[in-house]
Amino acid sequence: RQHWETFATNADAKKRKSQIEFQQSTGTFIAPSAKTVKDLMDEYVAIYGVNTWAMSTYDSNRGTIDNYILPLIGDVKLDDITTHMMDKFYQSLLTVKPKPRPYQKTTNACMSARGIKEIHKLLRSAFNQAVKWELISHNPVVNCTLPKSTEKERQIWSAETLFEALE
Repeated sequence: RQHWETFATNADAKKRKSQIEFQQSTGTFIAPSAKTVKDLMDEYVAIYGVNTWAMSTYDSNRGTIDNYILPLIGDVKLDDITTHMMDKFYQSLLTVKPKPRPYQKTTNACMSARGIKEIHKLLRSAFNQAVKWELISHNPVVNCTLPKSTEKERQIWSAETLFEALE
């Protein structure tokens, strides 16, 4: 199937042509598709998630996809996603307020680094599956830089305070 691309100069077009011919000869060429992240995530959940996740994991991952991934990058084409773009996505999540969950107290804090790590794990798995399905040639989130999480030191009760609490 033919696919047309437009370039500013003839040299750029020849360079791209040689790249594609090299990828075809090595067997790594994947034709560009019009699939978006939303299409991938829907297919990923329908095929992979339903068969491998427990019900609580399914509900949690579905909520993460619907609340954080699809509103921000759902309309982006798979071919346009880069590691740099995903780094910026993870940094932008630091300013997003978490969605309230049932039976949890809501706070005004922004998304934590731990929550972003969970989103990264979900996206890494989805993009790995897309590579297996030959929708993309490589996983763009593998080499992403995640925000650092800060560990809070817990206060340990003294023996005196423990005995007061027990009384």
